[in-house]
Amino acid sequence: MAILPFRDKLDYSSAAVVIGFSLIVSILKAFSIKSEATRVMVVAPLIAFVTTHILYLKCYKFDYGKRSFPLIIQKGKDLFKLFDFLNLLYKDLNMKAYVIMGVAKVLIWGVWAGILNHPSKWKIWVMTIGEGLIILFQIYDFPPYKGFLDAHAISHAIVVPVSNIWWSFIHDDSEYRTKTLMKKAK
Repeated sequence: MAILPFRDKLDYSSAAVVIGFSLIVSILKAFSIKSEATRVMVVAPLIAFVTTHILYLKCYKFDYGKRSFPLIIQKGKDLFKLFDFLNLLYKDLNMKAYVIMGVAKVLIWGVWAGILNHPSKWKIWVMTIGEGLIILFQIYDFPPYKGFLDAHAISHAIVVPVSNIWWSFIHDDSEYRTKTLMKKAK
């Protein structure tokens, strides 16, 4: 068993924490959970799942997530293999956990943006599409194009504007909620 660098363990553990926490936030926000007891019943299992997953990575099996999805062209045959999602979903627990949490979060935000009439819901739509692309590029890892740009690099490049839009939404939402509460108080 190879000893993995600390940065790899930190990268995958922090990814699990960020994805898990953002799933928790999406559930609490989208379903407008205000009761403390309900929050605990929703949040506790998700925190337990993320913690267990991190402990699994750290103590049992550090599972990178094999990226075996490049376009394959066999000589003399017209065989093109673009996506092998079954390979991903049945072999790699780490990526399975990330994809399930990420897709759940994207779906929750997408439905929330579609139902409510929030003034900044377009930012949620952009964030949802961006995060969907991030998930897609994390799953479909093609080799570097001309030795320069691969799917993982593109996914990290998408994270920057998506994060900026996300924080802009949080700012707009806090102003919107404050104005709404001030109107109710009068």
